[in-house]
Amino acid sequence: MGGDFDTRLQAPSSATPTTSVLPPVPDVTLPRPSLLGPAEGSATLDGFVLGKADLTPKHRKQLADLATPLKRLIAEPPGGHVEAVGHTDKVGAEKGNETLGQQRADAVREELVGLGFDIADIRTHSLGESVPVVDTPNAEPRNRRVEVYFSPSSGRKFSGIMSGGLKRPEPLPATPPPKIPGFDTRIDHCKLFPEECDPNRVSPDMFKPIPELPKRKQPSLTEAVWNPIDKALERGLRKLGINDTWNKRLRDLAKAGAEKGVTEALDKTLDAANMTGDTRKVVDAALRAAAQQQMPFQ
Repeated sequence: MGGDFDTRLQAPSSATPTTSVLPPVPDVTLPRPSLLGPAEGSATLDGFVLGKADLTPKHRKQLADLATPLKRLIAEPPGGHVEAVGHTDKVGAEKGNETLGQQRADAVREELVGLGFDIADIRTHSLGESVPVVDTPNAEPRNRRVEVYFSPSSGRKFSGIMSGGLKRPEPLPATPPPKIPGFDTRIDHCKLFPEECDPNRVSPDMFKPIPELPKRKQPSLTEAVWNPIDKALERGLRKLGINDTWNKRLRDLAKAGAEKGVTEALDKTLDAANMTGDTRKVVDAALRAAAQQQMPFQ
């Protein structure tokens, strides 16, 4: 078959509405069976006669088959008890149905006691018509039922560690460690040097004058400023062809001008050195720059 087709379930047009079947509502007010209970410790006894609490032969057979696993579950740790919860359908008054559900649960308890159960291990309750298997206002035998199951206890008291049967030992009393005889190796400084521990003792160094800090040698004008200017001036004059004698004189003249601000003798010195033209202009500019503590011939 090819092509798409609708997979949604649709009732035939001629179908008549049927009674809806809803899953049982879990009982949140009562403890539920353990993981092992639903497998071998529970049963549902339904089909009670309308308005009656008498057990049918089928009910008695179910309880007889259920007795062995229930007894074993009660006897094994952690133990527990049997729950019998009675239900009714919605026919009749709600309060009357609650009473009828309790009567059906009590009938189950009497049967279990007859099968050898301790009555203290069986608890009965009634939910009346509040939790139907089939949600219908009509008479429904599946709603007229008693649910029987094993409910484990929170834990029995066994002698031992898990039950708290063993008590924690009391802590030992705190006792100081024993003293070991021997020699005291501690040294009392004040016994050996009492003069140093005398509070009235004044150190002879207290009244000594505080030594002056050594003075740092400040760089002179010549060392800090003039030396690099003098070296630049020497190299520049040598390039201009000035001989060593006039080179030294001209540099001394520039130094004197830098220290004293004297530049009047500059022209006379250049005349004496027979400098003319462009050479004189360059040397004059270099010497005046050096006298003003600027770097000539950069």
